[in-house]
Formats: sequence, C-alpha cells, structure tokens
Amino acid sequence: GAVAWERFSERFGTRTVIRALLAAVLLLSGAALMPMGVPILSPEAHIDYSAMLGLGEVRTERHEQVELPQYFADRFGWREMAETAAEVYLGLPPEEQEKCTFFATNYGEAGAIDYFGRELGLPPALCGHNNYWLWGPRGYTGEVMIFINVEPDDLASAFESIELAAVHDHRYAMAYERNVKIVLCRKPLGTLDQIWPQLKHFD
Repeated sequence: GAVAWERFSERFGTRTVIRALLAAVLLLSGAALMPMGVPILSPEAHIDYSAMLGLGEVRTERHEQVELPQYFADRFGWREMAETAAEVYLGLPPEEQEKCTFFATNYGEAGAIDYFGRELGLPPALCGHNNYWLWGPRGYTGEVMIFINVEPDDLASAFESIELAAVHDHRYAMAYERNVKIVLCRKPLGTLDQIWPQLKHFD
C-alpha cells in the first residue's frame, strides 16, 4: 500500500491540490483505524466500533474468539485474579501461610501473582511454563498450595485434600482466562522437587 501511494504521489503529487488530498486521505484513514491499535476507547465502545467497521470477527489468535482482540483482551482480569487468589491465601491460618505458595498454569498468571502480589502480601508464584520452570520450586515443599486455573479433578493424584476455594471471571479477558478456578490443596503425595521435572512445558 505504501509503495502504491508513493507512485501515485510521484505521478500527481506536483499539484498542490492532489498533495493536500493525499495528506487528508492518509490522516483520515489513520484516525479511523487508530482505535484498532491504540486503546483509546472503552471496551464497550471498541466492540461497537469494530463491528461498525466490519472488523468484529477478525481473528488474531487460534484460541476461542472473545469480544475483544487478543492484544486488548490480554490486558484485562490480572489484578482481579490476583485479588481473588489473595483472599484465599489471606484466609489461611498464619502457620499455613508460611508454607503456602501459588502454582499457575502459565507465565501470565504467574506474572500477575508476582506483580500484584507485592502489594497484596503474597508469596512468589511457581509455574512450569517457559522460563518460570527454570526457577524451580524456590524452596517450597508443596505442603500447602494454591493452584490457579487448574481443574480440581486433575490434582486428585497429587494431593489428599483438594478444595475449590474460589472462581475468578472477567468479561473482557481471553477465553482461557475466564472462569479461572482457584484450588487450595494440602497433604501432597510427593514433594515438589520430585515432580518438578514433569511440570515443564515450553510453548
């Protein structure tokens, strides 16, 4: 598109009127499309505006489609998720809080716990996703763990005590960050050091 504009302007751009018209077209089209790349609209307004331009169904990821494109949807829900997890953690007796850690299914969730957890008083998050796996269990044994976005049934072979403690949701988050289950586990059937190699997933 840029090459076509350049050739057109080289051919007709010597005329002041044509040059002004080209500049106006570029400015107007850029302004019209700016909300698609810069978060200047509210989520509701962005959804309506995208639909008006016929861009509401444009897919930006292979995951399930949500109301906002991924590059905007991934901005929502992280603080609320950390706050929900913090309620579970802060509801534990002090002796369990000392042993407790979080385990997240991906680096985004782990990063939210680590970032917002500093002001919420949370311990660091563990995660098997990408570079988080390289940091290991960080000295935690797994005696008390809070899992983020894990089905309780999937933990039945690892813990004796499994409790669905909370569910976090956010309308504008990505589909795989909706209805996030916060699961409190106690009495592990093995140590974190033993199972850590199996938790690695680089994707």
